[in-house]
Amino acid sequence: MRNDLPDLNAKCINTIFNYVYDLENIKNENDGIIKNDVKLLALLDVFSAMQKYNYQFRPNDLRETYSIASKVIDFEINSEGTSLWLALILAIKELYGLSDTELIKILKKITIRK
Repeated sequence: MRNDLPDLNAKCINTIFNYVYDLENIKNENDGIIKNDVKLLALLDVFSAMQKYNYQFRPNDLRETYSIASKVIDFEINSEGTSLWLALILAIKELYGLSDTELIKILKKITIRK
């Protein structure tokens, strides 16, 4: 991973994915970690833009991302929610320059709520 980006520890990655459906509104939440971390807020803006772009314009890349991410996360098939998750996962992978193996390690840190 790149040293100049926030560490994708379990707390950070779970915070990001708690807002996978609405990254823009993360700033409005009362989570002190988020509001007090200017660097993380800026990163979330980048992820939000990349997620939207990936979702809208990169369906083939999302399918490739599915083949990696589905090893860790049990996705619904042909779901808008799955596409949003994959778009964000692809953004994280590309911005951080993660290999498939590194991405899988990061995804394993996510706590999935049912």
